[in-house]
Amino acid sequence: LTCSRGLENHPRLLARVLTFGKGFGASGAAIVTSSTPFREYLINYARPLVFSTAPSPSALTLISCAVELGGDNRRANLARAKLHVLSEYFTTVAPARLAHLPGCAGILGAVVSPVKAVVIPGEKACLAVAEAVRTQGFEVVAIRSPSVAKGTERVRVVVHAFNTRDEIDRLIESFEVGLKSQAGMLRAKL
Repeated sequence: LTCSRGLENHPRLLARVLTFGKGFGASGAAIVTSSTPFREYLINYARPLVFSTAPSPSALTLISCAVELGGDNRRANLARAKLHVLSEYFTTVAPARLAHLPGCAGILGAVVSPVKAVVIPGEKACLAVAEAVRTQGFEVVAIRSPSVAKGTERVRVVVHAFNTRDEIDRLIESFEVGLKSQAGMLRAKL
């Protein structure tokens, strides 16, 4: 939020929390501050938190390499641009091909986010469609209650910069097959 508002260098900004999650292929976080009183406060009152959650040397090496590789270099910028294009492609194409199918309650995920979800209400239906997509070679995850509310179960998809439009088309096609198969099984039970 701070960066989106252009406030990351504001003189009254107390601290920044940098996370080293999915984007870095690592885990952990750091608090960065230029405020001496705040830094001293953390050193004196947050020592148990600092020392109980400190990253291992191998994690620090991984983060350091990720920062070095993912900075402002040309290759990383090209990968980010490609990821944005592929993410936008999925967000545009998937609803047009899937939203009208029985069993699909919609597609979630902001255009700029590589994390998407195909909403498939009902735990059994969601699991069945996820398995159908996985059998086509795609790594997807069924997200069910209690992680999400009943009736909003979904299959999570993550678009990567190394994916191609052809792979995304085949992924969407796998969802089409899974949803149609699931709808056929429901009709057969009636």
